[in-house]
Amino acid sequence: MSISIRTGETLIASSSDVVFFIASIPIIPPGINQSYAPARNVKTGSMMLVHTPVAKRFLRDVSMLLADSTHAKLIDPSLFNAISYASKKVPLSMMLSIYYPTLWQHDIDGCEKIVTDGLFTHFKKIAVQGDEKSWNDNRIVEKTTRKFADKNRPRFELSIACATR
Repeated sequence: MSISIRTGETLIASSSDVVFFIASIPIIPPGINQSYAPARNVKTGSMMLVHTPVAKRFLRDVSMLLADSTHAKLIDPSLFNAISYASKKVPLSMMLSIYYPTLWQHDIDGCEKIVTDGLFTHFKKIAVQGDEKSWNDNRIVEKTTRKFADKNRPRFELSIACATR
């Protein structure tokens, strides 16, 4: 299935998947080392990972861009709500395409987690009140990440679908 949004980008999803959300975000996500840092939990004393200032800035910017219909579109609000209300978790697939200025300066997988964090934070914001908890990134059971070069328009694009197996 090929889907085009207003910016003219083309996002590809498996023909058997039911895509309900697409986005083209004109910023480059930070890598894993820029996004997370170890910290000690003050209550338990155990170590955990926390968002760095770079990650917090990225998440803030992505939140604003995902809320803008120029960059993101909830293709099927009724499907989104049905997933929210479902008594069983609905498995999801994610296609992520990252357009860096060059192919060779970034790892392909270093930004996947921060992009997923930003996306599911957005889903929690647009979910009906009381259904926010149903949107957890552990719903993703399939993920494809692709890397491209676009010196003039660095960005990341994603599509989210109900996973069919």
